[in-house]
Amino acid sequence: MVGAGGKGMFMGHLRHWLPLSILCMALFVSASDAWAAKRVALLIGNEKYEATSPLNNPANDVELMKASFEEAGFDTVTTVHDVSRQDMVKALREFEDLATGAEVAIVYYSGHGMEMNGENFLLPVDVQLKTDKDVEERPSGSTGFSVRSKAPPSSSSSSSTPAATIPLSRA
Repeated sequence: MVGAGGKGMFMGHLRHWLPLSILCMALFVSASDAWAAKRVALLIGNEKYEATSPLNNPANDVELMKASFEEAGFDTVTTVHDVSRQDMVKALREFEDLATGAEVAIVYYSGHGMEMNGENFLLPVDVQLKTDKDVEERPSGSTGFSVRSKAPPSSSSSSSTPAATIPLSRA
């Protein structure tokens, strides 16, 4: 038998748990939408440089990231290792096509990089840098790939997270 005190206790619990229940349902619905979205990743690992010191970990980094993205349910995870400038351009262009229409598109890079004049560059394994002018040489024969921050368009009212953009027209 539930008396007036029992009903008040139930309403008190309901008042505290209802907002939490609604929040949990909203998170579940949002998570299921994210799982349904197309998610793709390109992972680049450069370690065997021709004209500079080699690196020890990029291949391991890329394989660990690949396992993480696959475990997270990404639709496509593409890996490339020790890419020349030409192969890097090819991989990025193919990824650009693959990423069309994707809700999440990630480029992960492990290898030599550099910053010059406030601009960051990913360096292919066949990079030949003798002076600053070698990096600034554009658009034909550019040595590195410029990385800029760009917020992707968002269909929701939440804020977007900046993502790396590698403009191929300047590479």
